[in-house]
Amino acid sequence: MEMILMESPYLEVRQKGLQLIQKIPINKKEVVEKLLTDKSYVTQELALYKLWSTFPESQKVYLDATKGVIGLPNKNVKLLWLLLAVATNDYEAQNTTRYFAELSGYTSPEYGWEVRMSAFQYLREIGFTDEGLLNLIYATNHHSWQFKKFARSLIDQLLEDEDYKIRIQKLVEKLNEDESRYIYTKLN
Repeated sequence: MEMILMESPYLEVRQKGLQLIQKIPINKKEVVEKLLTDKSYVTQELALYKLWSTFPESQKVYLDATKGVIGLPNKNVKLLWLLLAVATNDYEAQNTTRYFAELSGYTSPEYGWEVRMSAFQYLREIGFTDEGLLNLIYATNHHSWQFKKFARSLIDQLLEDEDYKIRIQKLVEKLNEDESRYIYTKLN
């Protein structure tokens, strides 16, 4: 059923098909590969992740095929691409550090909260730099209540990990009272 949905001429139907499928059958691999160039960036993002997850032997091919794609204003394809590029063994190993730094950089207040939130979610999977942790601490006082709630929840999760707790405690010492308001309530 899901595979039939992915061949639909209707955008929303193709996306729903990608969302529903867990693993892509080998005989439908080419159908989904065509979706890497779909006119919808949401479809491209879904296809990239599903293909990368299902066919590890072709991960580098999928990364190469989507390398320059930014996606929506929230940089949905770019952020996923950076995560997968860092997580893929031997994919442009000379650039792994740069890709990780770029992904971490998207946590900066210079980006909109939707971009930052996605970057924080991806970094939760592969690890935070001190800069990323500082940006997360700053986000706990953000003016957007949705983003602030997200940041506080993520900080709470990180504080359950002893290593992150120690790192966060060291970083908080460098901040002023307003910047560290929420963190102090959690550490004390």
